[in-house]
Amino acid sequence: MPTAKTIWLASDLEVRKGDLVLRDRGYFTPVEFQRIMEAQGDFVSRYKHKTTLTHPETGEDINFLRLLKTEGTIDRTVLIGKDSPVEVRLLATQVSQEMANRRRQKAKKENRGHNPSKDVLFLLGHTIFFTRLTDPEIDISDFLELYGLRWRIENIFKTWKSDFNFDKIHEVGENQLRLILMARFMAITLIYEKIYVPLSRMMLEKNKKRLSLMKLMRYLNRNFNAIAPLLKAACGSMKHLEIVEKYCAYDKRKRPNYPEKEARILTILEATVNLS
Repeated sequence: MPTAKTIWLASDLEVRKGDLVLRDRGYFTPVEFQRIMEAQGDFVSRYKHKTTLTHPETGEDINFLRLLKTEGTIDRTVLIGKDSPVEVRLLATQVSQEMANRRRQKAKKENRGHNPSKDVLFLLGHTIFFTRLTDPEIDISDFLELYGLRWRIENIFKTWKSDFNFDKIHEVGENQLRLILMARFMAITLIYEKIYVPLSRMMLEKNKKRLSLMKLMRYLNRNFNAIAPLLKAACGSMKHLEIVEKYCAYDKRKRPNYPEKEARILTILEATVNLS
């Protein structure tokens, strides 16, 4: 078991052949991208300001800000990094004025009221990616949708906090805290693997309905005694499956839900790259 002082880094995570890694700019390093590529994985990462860009053929520096101001939308191959340059695909597109304003307000707030530089404010009006996926049929709109799947992580954390009371653990000793956290993570794993996954598959196959992970977690938090019946439902009990459909299915709406978004973008990727 790791000690209390253990710090997990992105570089500690195993990458296997066929993996697709989505990274925020906080985990941006050319060395890490090289590690993913050597493991025969792919990646999509947000752009980090002041990253050195060079032309892959001439080795000349690229003035990215000037290029972005001139072209607006970019899709080209570049080298990033100084010591061991990594060849990647660079994509950039402008965002709506509303989105740009929200980003700039957030940046100003995070800088405690101080305005970011003019270059940063300009860049916040764009969405910029580096990726290993080079197929031209996967365009910037696909990458925007693909990268949006990262919000699933935030939603899962929100579910843990709200429905498993991670924010309400009273003051206890280190060993007791470890036991509490391990018990909750074991419960989460049990619910996901033994209830959510099989029920999600059954609902989709039988009634073309999609199971909401957050609704299911919320339902079980309020109806703890339902865990045993839902385990039976996961084994094929139609009686208890009706309960899940009633309280935990996605609502009908025009905009796609997460599973629909995931299915769509993965279908596009599987048609162009070999993802395991």
